[in-house]
Amino acid sequence: MADQRTIPTRKPRGVRVLGAAASADATEARVSSLALQGANQVTELSITFKAYQALERFISPEYEHEVDDAVPPSRSELGSLLHTLNAEMQRQLGALADTTTVLQAQVERKSAAVSSSSPP
Repeated sequence: MADQRTIPTRKPRGVRVLGAAASADATEARVSSLALQGANQVTELSITFKAYQALERFISPEYEHEVDDAVPPSRSELGSLLHTLNAEMQRQLGALADTTTVLQAQVERKSAAVSSSSPP
């Protein structure tokens, strides 16, 4: 006769077993947090872009009197300013792209969980 002992199973350390409702609540909280983070990153990017627009208006004034009133910075100063603005915009765009990618994955995961748990 074969030995029919049960092998005790236990969850790995650091792993929490959540019920379906708790898991859904955690997912909703994560999605909400990511959406808020994305909105904040868009605001930061908007502020950086306004600085870029101000620099553009400074470099290429619209009106003749603005050319006379402006104190021209040196070419190296303008280059440094543009480099800083471009680097910051790239950083913010990367962060926003990362946030939206994670947010999309969370929404897709939640959508898949809802569709798999609903009766046919």
